[in-house]
Amino acid sequence: MYRDGLLIAEVERAPFVDKDVPAGNRRYQITGVDGAGNESALSTPTVSGDLQGPIPAAGEVYSYPNPAVGGVAPVIRAQLADADRATVKIYDISGHLVETGELRPVPSADSATPFEYAWTGPIASGTYFGVVETHQSGILTHSRLKISVVR
Repeated sequence: MYRDGLLIAEVERAPFVDKDVPAGNRRYQITGVDGAGNESALSTPTVSGDLQGPIPAAGEVYSYPNPAVGGVAPVIRAQLADADRATVKIYDISGHLVETGELRPVPSADSATPFEYAWTGPIASGTYFGVVETHQSGILTHSRLKISVVR
């Protein structure tokens, strides 16, 4: 993958996400490599767009305690820098949505603000999967987590 004529990544399959995009108008091109290692010419036409800057990334996202044992409520935590808001969707092992909520900022001396959501209510034993959506300046990012509950 080339950005503005410079090689930025060697990608074996799609999709590719350029997370360190400088603001401004950017041009992307690709090449192909055959089995002998011969690289093709740069693709045309190029993909271009006017970008606002780097894509925000969620910091560490996890559930604690994990596993949640004996009636303890799992807490979903995300270390986020400059996030407008963060939401969580929790799915059971079958892929059914079982919980949604908004993570709330909690006081911290860290540069990345911790956001938390306590998953309360009747929760059956099992393995659950969560998706934390981070909203920052109109840009949406996703992070995944696994939650184990033992009752």
